[in-house]
Amino acid sequence: MRKTSLLAVAFGALCLWAAEARAEVKVHKAAQVSIDIPTGWSLQAPDEQTLILMDPKQDVLIRLAVVEAADAEKAVNVTDAQVKQFVQDVKWGDKAKPTELNGLKGLRLKGEGKIQGKPVDLGVLILGTPSKKVLLVLALIDHATVGAHDAEITGFINSIKPAK
Repeated sequence: MRKTSLLAVAFGALCLWAAEARAEVKVHKAAQVSIDIPTGWSLQAPDEQTLILMDPKQDVLIRLAVVEAADAEKAVNVTDAQVKQFVQDVKWGDKAKPTELNGLKGLRLKGEGKIQGKPVDLGVLILGTPSKKVLLVLALIDHATVGAHDAEITGFINSIKPAK
């Protein structure tokens, strides 16, 4: 019997499953930003506002969702509530910190929690976009594999930029 990974449970809780693996630059049309999909990662676009990425071993899940700027606070609260549906003992770090990523201004927040009793690291980016909407980026990483995925995650985050 195959052991279920922590993030596969989280992914299932979001009711989404990534289709095929691809290595490419993807434009998130609703946000008008481009992102580099890490090689071998799966990508799902369940609707025009949302992209879901997962690494091949299901240790990392990244969800990008676009919301109207006026609804940003509500979207953050909804995201927090969604996380708490499948991540237990959620503890967010200090207050959200200002950030700028390739000209996109916003906030970042880190936290931790547990899925099925095992630790996960959480990361949230809230970025203003060229479409005048807000891009919410939620990352869940199996704590035991954070070091192994650091370069991929950093590369992915640094790839978020206004689309050409």
